[in-house]
Amino acid sequence: MKKLFEPDYGDAVLDPLIQRTLEGEVIPFDEWLEAEYALEAEPDIEPTEVDIQAAREALADFLQRMDRFGLPLNNRFWLCENLYGKAVKEPSDRLLRLYCELVCDGGYLLDVDRSERTPEQDAICLLRQRPCCESLYTYMTAMKKQSERFAEVLRLVGKAKSPQQACHDADDQLAQKVAEVYAEIMKPKGNCERLSDNVASLMQAARASKSLRSIEPLFLYRVLTRHAQRLQKGDAPQFDMDALWHYQYYQLDEDNGKNYKTCLRYLSLFEALYYLFKDEPGVDTELCLYGFDHLSNLGKFYRMFNDDSAALDFGPEIDDIFLKFPFSCFERGYGDNVILESSGLSVSDMEKYLSAKNRRRSCALDRVTAYMNRSLIELTTRFLESSPEQVWKLCSEILSGADLPLAQQPANEKEKTLLLAAINNALMEAQDDWAEDYLIRAGKALVGDDPLQLGTDE
Repeated sequence: MKKLFEPDYGDAVLDPLIQRTLEGEVIPFDEWLEAEYALEAEPDIEPTEVDIQAAREALADFLQRMDRFGLPLNNRFWLCENLYGKAVKEPSDRLLRLYCELVCDGGYLLDVDRSERTPEQDAICLLRQRPCCESLYTYMTAMKKQSERFAEVLRLVGKAKSPQQACHDADDQLAQKVAEVYAEIMKPKGNCERLSDNVASLMQAARASKSLRSIEPLFLYRVLTRHAQRLQKGDAPQFDMDALWHYQYYQLDEDNGKNYKTCLRYLSLFEALYYLFKDEPGVDTELCLYGFDHLSNLGKFYRMFNDDSAALDFGPEIDDIFLKFPFSCFERGYGDNVILESSGLSVSDMEKYLSAKNRRRSCALDRVTAYMNRSLIELTTRFLESSPEQVWKLCSEILSGADLPLAQQPANEKEKTLLLAAINNALMEAQDDWAEDYLIRAGKALVGDDPLQLGTDE
């Protein structure tokens, strides 16, 4: 599968460390710090005067459009929440463009405090952001068009006639191939000759409708996986055409062997049908691919077990795009940690505290985490509305509420402050997760990527 975004310098620096972690190796903290220093020393970009002027104009234009949409710049969380509301109620190409700029922001659009940055640094941010933004905008625009096309096809397909007993014609040979593919992959126990006749009936119905014909392999897949036994036992089955397109959810996380094999067979069946019909006139296999991906969670399953060279190119989901572009509500990242900022401790101090091998600290952190998880939404809501003084109070309440045993209590005042800073850190991460969820949902709303509106079959 062609990559939407090419690897950047950060990938080259961090990927070896991540790979070693996945292989079970514990990476010393000093190596992570060295990697961070290396990231700060990215290859230089020399901006021209034209680039500097373009950055000024881009920033001014961005601020005007933010104001026009009524989106706040001084609070990134409320920005994400409001952007989601706009995307749901008033989706537009202009809002999609603004959305892509926000997601790919190189650090010069959202930052309120620009006093420490030079015009050259702003220009560098623009030069790094622009190709990413254009790539994301092109991809999401294509997704939006496919979503609109598929919705229109399903609207027209609802008017298609039910299958009738097939006449023997040129479709029989392809119908036979479909039945053979189904038998080879699904291993049915029924009558495959009757199955072939009924597949011919389904194909005849598809070819009587231009819209149904355009998604014929997807249509056959949906019928074969829902009405296979009836197709092998009787005449052409009658079924609710609208219900055929309800979203199908499969258990992917609970692998009891049977789930995995079932999902694998379904994927293999669709892939076989996709290639059988790939060169058939009137069939839009790319639209079928889109429909398959948005009518069940099997596309997610396929991505989990295939690399970029996989046969079916579903493209990245909106959720996965944010793995490439993590979002933070905090301009200075964890440098905005109130506990650290007011106590004179550094992010490095906290990271060393969190990564140190010490069973007492580890048990204390686990206990605090469990306590926070029991009411995380309430705590995060309070954190959103807290002043710096109130953040201290909230973190202290959480530490007290965790009710640490004496053996897990901080050994001294500095360790207690670091534990409070870790709690502050966790609240910041929860806020970021919440904001990112709003951004993901906003992206899906902007491209019409909401399959559940078709209905769900559990």
